[in-house]
Amino acid sequence: MGHKLFFGNRMRLSTRFALMVGAIVCAFCAGCAVLLYAYLSEQVIEDTYKRGQIVFTLMDGIGAYVGNTLRPKMFTLLSHASEEDSFVAEAMSTTRIRHGVMGYVEAKKPEFLYRRVSLSPRNPVNLSDEFHGRMIDYFKANAGQREWHGIQAEDNGKTFFIMVPVYVKAECLKCHGSPEDAPPGMLKLYGSEHGFGYREGDLMGVESISISLSAALKETHDMAVQVSTIGFCAMLLLFVAIENTFLRLIGQPLQRLTARFDDIAGGSHLLRQEIPIQSMDEIGELTTSFNTMAHHLAEAQETLQSNAEILQSIIDGISDPLALIHADGSLSVLNHAYQSRIADSCPAVLGNPSHEGVDASDPASPGAMLSQALTTGRSVNGEWTGPDNRWYFIHFYPILDESGHVSQVVHYTRDITLHKQAENQMMQMEKMAAIGHL
Repeated sequence: MGHKLFFGNRMRLSTRFALMVGAIVCAFCAGCAVLLYAYLSEQVIEDTYKRGQIVFTLMDGIGAYVGNTLRPKMFTLLSHASEEDSFVAEAMSTTRIRHGVMGYVEAKKPEFLYRRVSLSPRNPVNLSDEFHGRMIDYFKANAGQREWHGIQAEDNGKTFFIMVPVYVKAECLKCHGSPEDAPPGMLKLYGSEHGFGYREGDLMGVESISISLSAALKETHDMAVQVSTIGFCAMLLLFVAIENTFLRLIGQPLQRLTARFDDIAGGSHLLRQEIPIQSMDEIGELTTSFNTMAHHLAEAQETLQSNAEILQSIIDGISDPLALIHADGSLSVLNHAYQSRIADSCPAVLGNPSHEGVDASDPASPGAMLSQALTTGRSVNGEWTGPDNRWYFIHFYPILDESGHVSQVVHYTRDITLHKQAENQMMQMEKMAAIGHL
């Protein structure tokens, strides 16, 4: 009984409790790790976006300086130069200057990649690829969209892109409007087939910053794994601490109570032997309740035993045979008179060898009357002459259970042979008196 409480499914209650707490802690740590990874990933993306914005701001500053200061100054200085020297790409092309500056940045920060591309660029190097071409179409379809950013999966991992559309401004028309207005040196350098025919406000291409997230996301993943590992180790320590604490505070006191239950059930301890109270907490209250219950059970047991002795004395005081029979025909309670009739092989009582020879087909026999009481659930009685040529009055009274079925039968019998002989003598005397009167 006690082992079922502490070793249900072959596991102690303290172990099961610690495992449940450990599972909760493990799930909590895993959830925290997932949330931490998601939060750090968002922070990485946000930080990457801010870094990209800084690069774009720097590129815009370079472009503004070139377009508003450097390029006009160069055109002034080269106004009397030869046609071949009338355009210096390294100083007057904003796209070339941007790529040149970012080339130095990319050498030290290889995770950065800057591109300024177009579907019809002046310089073939700046021709857009498939992805940038789709983004140019995206900005054409969404004219009011000034920026797009997102993550793209590539062969080397995930990459964060920031893209902005490049629109033609008034100062751009000198080099991208009509070939007749373009500097001769630029025409000689790039030709007159591509990069012309734009008007102010037209979408020329896109400018993009791509930043690899592989290293940052790997650090984030490693940090989440470290947190999970630390949480798992803490869970193991917590598991051991909880199991030992639970066993000391709850398990051992409950084991003592269970052992006392087993001892009482086995008869090695009396109900009136109280368990000493060692603490004034819930376990102490449970022990107190157990002692109180044991005391009441002891009183109830003594009362029941006393009543049983009184009832047995009353039953034994009845001079006629009286017995309680189970539904299967076995004897349960019988008084001294019934026992003595069994010892004398009286055919009117059950449970003796001589009764087996009684003809059960006789409806007045004890066996037939018992079967009738069990079958009908009603009281059956009658007089019967046994094979010993003696007269008996036999009575069977069924006891029904809650479902209405016969659970036990009270069997009462009395030897009425002398009474029957007296009746017969009286009848004989009355007959003789009648004959004498005639």
